[in-house]
Amino acid sequence: MKKISYCIVSHTVISKNNIDNAGPAHTISYYLEKQQQPFLFIRHSIYLEGVTLVTYFDGISKKEEVIPYKVIFGEIGARIWEGWLTFKLISRFLDKDQPVYIGVDPLNTVWGLLLKKLRRVKMLIAFSPDYTKSRYSNAFLNMLYHFLDKLTVRNADLVLAVSNRILDIRRSDGISDNKLIWLPNSPSIARTRHLVSKVVNPFKLIVVSTRKSVDEFTMLLNAIGNLSKEFPGIKLTFVCLPIMEKELKALVKKRRLDHNITFLGAMSHDKLFRTIADYGIGIAFYINSYPGEYYIDSMKARDYLALGLPVIISGDNGTAEDIEKNKAGLHINANEKELVKAIRELIVNKQLYSEFRVNALKLAKVRDSERVLDELFNKININRSIYYKNNILN
Repeated sequence: MKKISYCIVSHTVISKNNIDNAGPAHTISYYLEKQQQPFLFIRHSIYLEGVTLVTYFDGISKKEEVIPYKVIFGEIGARIWEGWLTFKLISRFLDKDQPVYIGVDPLNTVWGLLLKKLRRVKMLIAFSPDYTKSRYSNAFLNMLYHFLDKLTVRNADLVLAVSNRILDIRRSDGISDNKLIWLPNSPSIARTRHLVSKVVNPFKLIVVSTRKSVDEFTMLLNAIGNLSKEFPGIKLTFVCLPIMEKELKALVKKRRLDHNITFLGAMSHDKLFRTIADYGIGIAFYINSYPGEYYIDSMKARDYLALGLPVIISGDNGTAEDIEKNKAGLHINANEKELVKAIRELIVNKQLYSEFRVNALKLAKVRDSERVLDELFNKININRSIYYKNNILN
């Protein structure tokens, strides 16, 4: 079996049929596959679903593996088991000559740091997909998490983050700018350009979510119920977790909105792109329900933009600022009144809608992940050259 020189380790949401929801790490794996660079992609379950997904790409073809496990001793036991499995998989696959370990969040990056100390990994990249000062309600676990966070970024060769707000945190941690790279949750334009529809329908709205709480979507249901009286043809589609779909369907039926609201199950990112392309407005609804929302970069909003959908986004986050500044959508407060007003405005004001659509595509092009990853892997190659030069001299 051909060895590999890149390993990406991340957490992800995994559905019952073992389909994982795309996250920041998938952007890197897609880039490496396009570049025909062999890699190992390990996705542990973020919600402790008891399964780890593994992808091995040899530069030509991919092999997938599903590794089930029994969750013992709660999250602590699961995270330790993930570390052991990561070590085991890397021992099986990773090339000893040019290893690059990309850890997504401290819980995965710390295993890369240990491998680096053991001289199995010579390059370590710490990737922050999010950030919050209160990760755990347990004070000890929260302190441990932030200790690992600072430890890993300070010992990493390069540090990635999905938002400028997280990069500011890294600067306060003492990380120099030449080690920092902003990699927003944007898709590669080459991956979506051909899917952009020439025929648009602002009456078709879509919302994508991996949340497990129905509360934040109540306002969406209320808004569609309100607007359906004025616009009977309005349609809202949810792409969400099965547990959410079940709860929401019950509410939709109770409110007699079956004609206006539909649901799609979990799907691959490629299928999601094709799905989004059929819609006219993308909704990214955040209600600042937890402190970490301040630091996020909304992947669903970035996906909408790449397919030319004007975005209605709420919440205090960098993506909303980016969309508002570039006039690619509407940034609203998270309440039913403003949501109804925003949807109505995009349906009625055709000129505004067209302007936002053009700007959405422009903004997506500026934030093209492939351009950023070109910069990242250029830095990786430079660091490799420095390492091998020093290694030979010593």
